[in-house]
Amino acid sequence: MTPKLPLIICSFLMLLSTFSCSKEQSNVSQSKISTSNPVQNSDHFSPFSKVLIRHPDFAQISKKVDFDGDGTPDQIIFSRLRDGVKIVAGTFDLIQPWPSFEKTSATEGSNTAIAIVHGKDQSAYLIRDKNPISILDTQAATESSIILKKELSKSGEPALVKLAAGDVIMIPTEAGIDSYLYWNGKTYVIYESLEMP
Repeated sequence: MTPKLPLIICSFLMLLSTFSCSKEQSNVSQSKISTSNPVQNSDHFSPFSKVLIRHPDFAQISKKVDFDGDGTPDQIIFSRLRDGVKIVAGTFDLIQPWPSFEKTSATEGSNTAIAIVHGKDQSAYLIRDKNPISILDTQAATESSIILKKELSKSGEPALVKLAAGDVIMIPTEAGIDSYLYWNGKTYVIYESLEMP
């Protein structure tokens, strides 16, 4: 019986070591996620802090983006409205680029919003859909991504190369037809492909 005892102890120590290593790797992974994503108390988010919180379902953009094409990195945070707040432009410009499909009140619209701050002049923009039923609130929209200006020619939407001043936000839809949000030099505009999936 005694020869088996060292084997049991050795097996136990190996199992304990594996668990400890796995736990350490998990902590490192979580740390990388939390530091690479913008947080709602960051300086860039402060113009929106009274009305928005960071959206938990969206993967935040950590790479450098330049929507206005001025060479200075801009900031983007996918957000959602705080409960019971009314959006009033003040510390930011409110932009609602989607056309209205029905008569809506000022309090209606998507729960999801896109907060953008331009790096050079720190101008802040809250982009939201005025329609109560919005593509921004769909599961597909959580897969939104950035197409860099230099990659637009490969996007399948050649018109965007001339239309967009800088990088473009691609918003997938449940129907499989992507929408594109871009800065045209004055404001943010929505471009929707005519191509059917």
